[in-house]
Amino acid sequence: MTTRRDFLKTMTMASAGLALGTGDLLGAPISVSQRKAAADKVKIAYVGIGNRGEQIIGDFARTGMVEVVALCDVDMGAPHTQKVMNMYPKAKRFRDFRQMFDKAGNDFDAVAIATPDHSHFPITMLALASGKHVYVEKPLARTFYEAELLMQAALKRPNLVTQVGNQGHSEANYFQFKAWMDAGIIKDVTAVTAHMNNPRRWHGWDSGIYKLPSGQQLPNDMDWDTWLGVVPYHEYNKDYHLGQWRCWYDFGMGCLGDWGAHILDTVHEFLELGLPYEVSMQYANGHNDYFFPYSSTILFRFPQRKGMPPVDITWYDGLDNLPPIPEGYGVSGLDPNIPKTNQGDTPAAKLNPGKIIYTKDLVFKGGSHGSTLSIIPEEKAKEIPVMPEELTMPMLPSYPGYEKTICKVPIGLDTDTLQVYYLSMEQAPAFILGNAKTGKTNVIKNMLTLLSDDKVYVFDNKSHELAAYQSKENVVYAGDKSAVAATLDQIKEDVFARKEEYEEAKLDDVSLSMETFVKTLPPIYVMVDMLQELYENVEEDNSRIDILEEAVRYGIYVLVTSEFKVKKMTRSKFIEMLLASREVLILGNIKDQLLFSYTGVREENRKVEFGYYHNAGVNRKVKLIFHREMK
Repeated sequence: MTTRRDFLKTMTMASAGLALGTGDLLGAPISVSQRKAAADKVKIAYVGIGNRGEQIIGDFARTGMVEVVALCDVDMGAPHTQKVMNMYPKAKRFRDFRQMFDKAGNDFDAVAIATPDHSHFPITMLALASGKHVYVEKPLARTFYEAELLMQAALKRPNLVTQVGNQGHSEANYFQFKAWMDAGIIKDVTAVTAHMNNPRRWHGWDSGIYKLPSGQQLPNDMDWDTWLGVVPYHEYNKDYHLGQWRCWYDFGMGCLGDWGAHILDTVHEFLELGLPYEVSMQYANGHNDYFFPYSSTILFRFPQRKGMPPVDITWYDGLDNLPPIPEGYGVSGLDPNIPKTNQGDTPAAKLNPGKIIYTKDLVFKGGSHGSTLSIIPEEKAKEIPVMPEELTMPMLPSYPGYEKTICKVPIGLDTDTLQVYYLSMEQAPAFILGNAKTGKTNVIKNMLTLLSDDKVYVFDNKSHELAAYQSKENVVYAGDKSAVAATLDQIKEDVFARKEEYEEAKLDDVSLSMETFVKTLPPIYVMVDMLQELYENVEEDNSRIDILEEAVRYGIYVLVTSEFKVKKMTRSKFIEMLLASREVLILGNIKDQLLFSYTGVREENRKVEFGYYHNAGVNRKVKLIFHREMK
């Protein structure tokens, strides 16, 4: 059961998903236990309950984790608010958000705000001051100063969950952009073209106006003073209300403020742009002192940052103001997750809202909201590595990070960056941790296929999964108790031989280090499949296995697999060496192991084809290399 506490802890992620008009992130079926747990539900108040507000309320409802305590809207008698009011007849009703906080503030924990841009600041600031968790639709505020004040207020209240709704920030577009940056696919960005050339509400209005529109009769039950909020007084006019507010400088943010957050969110975050050093209007059609132009081209210039080149972002909006289209652009798609407005669906156009990203080597095109990027022309995309359904050893050279080395164990590809990951055996044993049937032995098999000539000691498990390798001339195989003791003795002889060679070499060069010396020796490998079974086979003298600890120091490369219960085994020098490991491959469900503290990836992993590369407390999810059995 999801508890009230769990919900508040995870509300940052959840509220991002609430901005999905489809409710995909939070649309899972609600369990019976969730329905019964009314006492554990988050008590919530909504400010702005029509149009976009109704969509948000529906998405919250699908979580099964909220109880609606209060509804607030300045136009409670209108058809667009009546539907929500009828759904929650027991919720307290207010036209003024200040009265809601005064009279019902003790009844709710969180507030969701879906009002016009100009009213975000006062409502959000009051919510924070009242100790309420806040979800507010983008943009956070109408001015930079208001946004700065709100961010400072949130920082002073770290126990409050705060979230600005932006669909793309929690969808595939966001995670793909990060992954492609990490993989080096997106790099050296020099220019971005952002475009929104669909019809807007004010297209067709008289741009030659010299004053604001005349006042009109207020709708019944409309609280106009509260609607105005912090804005200087304007007489009521229908062209200010029901989404029309977005057209006016005093109330809205125009096309850029509406769509810019969706189109440029990932570009701004992952390129670490910050604030531009220069902003200039390149083109404006239909410009006046009251509402936004019919069309505009705006150039934002950003300086060099953290090794990244300067970037120019050019914004295009308006029906007559298409940006330059690069060769091979292809079809412009419209993201199906763009939510409806009170004007209906966003109409498809010849050039749908999106962006074109120019780098030194590649050109990318992307849409809006959750739309993912593609590389243009298509022929260029075919040159970029992709994650295969089945990863095999011969594939590795085509991926970044591949290297042919004698002292590293290839384990797979980072699922985000497609980087080849290895476990080093140079200074410590390569350690693979996981319960039965999670793929530990397969890693050893993959390693053995690489070692066709080098001497390899193999300690097999009870299942004798490595028995096929005992016929190879370079393999010393130990598959039972008697063979284990003899094999450990052979390793001991190798270690002593290397000790003697090192002492002799130092007679000629007293400054010779062990690290330098062992690089001159032929490699020797030790593969231990199931450490627990190795200790069981030498139970009368566990200290014999400590020769492996010494072997590592003399340039003998050791790979060990173990189940999670290794911590309960008899302590020895070798066990202590393993437990001191900074890197390890963890297979199965990472939550099942208690040996290593971890951050980052925490989802359950029950599939054999995936594991976690753990290094110094941080985990990266890895697609494991599939091993084709020996014929």
